[in-house]
Order: sequence, then structure tokens, then C-alpha cells
Amino acid sequence: MRVDPTTDRRRTNGCSTALLAVDAVAETNRVEEAVAESGPMPPEPKLVGIFYSEKNPVAIINGFSLKEGETVGGYVVVKIMEESVTLKAGGREIVLRLR
Repeated sequence: MRVDPTTDRRRTNGCSTALLAVDAVAETNRVEEAVAESGPMPPEPKLVGIFYSEKNPVAIINGFSLKEGETVGGYVVVKIMEESVTLKAGGREIVLRLR
């Protein structure tokens, strides 16, 4: 069986079959490709400390000193506050808090 891309009809030996409303296999492939492109979420990092000042806050995450805009373990540091840090990866934001 082959697909005629101009009419989206399945053909067998040149005979037309019913028009498919949804090609489930193609849709599954598109979803799998989208997941593969974005990749799995990186493991959640560990916030160890924060050196806070309004002009130059620094967060210690996974043993690295980081400023806003820098990355660690696949996450971008979005915002550093006095007791929390906001990170973003793959369209998902997480907030790490000091304990």
C-alpha cells in the first residue's frame, strides 16, 4: 500500500480506497519527533545557597556560582531572589527554595 500525497488517499494496485480522516501512524510519528527534539527534562538541580544583592545576586546550584542568564544542567537561571531561584528548561519553569 502507498500514500498519494496529492490527494491523501491510500492506493492499492492503482485503485483508490477511502479517504483517511486521520493518519494515526503519521500523527504518532510527529508526536515522537517533537518529544525527541525537545528531549527529556534534565534532572532537577539542587540549590545550595544564595548571595543576594539587588545589583548582583548569585546562586550556588550543583556546586556552581551562577548569575541570572547563566545555565546549569540544561536549565537557565531566570531570576534570583533572596530565598529562591527560578530556572527554565524546555518551556518549563521551576522554583528552587532555600530550606
